[in-house]
Amino acid sequence: MTKFLVGSKQLTIKDEIKNISFPVLVHYPTNEISRPVSFGP
Repeated sequence: MTKFLVGSKQLTIKDEIKNISFPVLVHYPTNEISRPVSFGP
């Protein structure tokens, strides 16, 4: 059986021309073992 592990990274995308920004949550494959993390406020 193959183990699939995933990592997460919270980023803020900024548009300097329109002077706006918004948060992005990126998920990506990884070989790291998971650990508990809080999401949200």
